[in-house]
Amino acid sequence: AQQGGNVPVRSLAEMQMAAKKYAQYSLSKLAERKKRQLSLDDLDPGAVFKASNIVSGREAQTVYLCLPFVSTPPKMVMQYSSRSMEKNVYGILSEAVHIHSPSVMLARSGDFVFGAYITNEWRSDGVRFGTPKCFLFSVTLDLKLPYHGRQKSSQSGMYGSGAVQHDCVMCTQDMLQFGLKDLTIQSDRVEGHEAGMTCTSQLEFSYGVGLKIDSMDTKTFLGGAPTFPIDDIEIWAVQ
Repeated sequence: AQQGGNVPVRSLAEMQMAAKKYAQYSLSKLAERKKRQLSLDDLDPGAVFKASNIVSGREAQTVYLCLPFVSTPPKMVMQYSSRSMEKNVYGILSEAVHIHSPSVMLARSGDFVFGAYITNEWRSDGVRFGTPKCFLFSVTLDLKLPYHGRQKSSQSGMYGSGAVQHDCVMCTQDMLQFGLKDLTIQSDRVEGHEAGMTCTSQLEFSYGVGLKIDSMDTKTFLGGAPTFPIDDIEIWAVQ
């Protein structure tokens, strides 16, 4: 059953079939390779995203093993959960800006679980941040969606210091934006008060696997529909 009013425009089975065309970006295959390379056979799946309401077991282990570490496995520390904290963008940023390391966002909308890896410290002033090692992912469709930065727009002028310019992440007090349009999370307002969050998604602006531009796949791979609600969201520090 769908939750939070999320009504996918296509069946999950149809989308999973479409995602199989991009097997080279499979999260689970990337995770198995990392596990072999680093001999992490004794990794406890229950310890990597401990107490998460969004991922557990094999799914938690898969996301963890796709993080870009090459030696010592990092510790995951929950910094924000919509289950116990203010469920809006301001609430997320109030906690995320205190993270002084890379971080992971996990989110769930109905049957769809997705998220992002953020390389840099968060900022909430509308200036873009992050490096090309940032990526989006779909746990449900078993896909890593790397940053490619192929499309540019007038928005691309908002950068912090430094010569290299990337459209990885941008945040304001009521919006989280990954890429130019790839994933946007906004606080809902009811009678002037923030109440919950809604997402829109269109991949292949800054993140993707080579989906046809402006296709239904680009708009539905993360949340099942072009616009979808957030049921749960968590931010984890990678330490």
